[in-house]
Amino acid sequence: MKGLKKAASSAKGKYSYPFDELTFNYLTDHGITYMVMADCMYGRRLPFVYLEKLKDLFVDKYGARSLESLQANALSQEFGPLMKELMEFSMHNSDEMKQLAKLKAQVLEVQSALTNNIEQVEAASAK
Repeated sequence: MKGLKKAASSAKGKYSYPFDELTFNYLTDHGITYMVMADCMYGRRLPFVYLEKLKDLFVDKYGARSLESLQANALSQEFGPLMKELMEFSMHNSDEMKQLAKLKAQVLEVQSALTNNIEQVEAASAK
């Protein structure tokens, strides 16, 4: 519960908490916390790739619509099958998912380096 409280209090972040042979993985973005429990054998990368894809599916389906406007259990009925499909895909294609996670991390690294370089150029030209 402590981990969920920390994740829920954050506007954005990733958290992972090991417990016995499991990890509880949280992704918080724009006030919504996505969570998956995974066997430790999957490591940290695969659960977070799953959560990122889950977040993208959720945003694509519900967009900016307020959670308060959804009826009770509507997410279970509407979104549950999508979650199940994504979970099955992730488990049966774990190598591809891990490769995707690695590629995404590399893209983020390059993006960060480019952003830093642009800021340095702007700072140098301002002098």
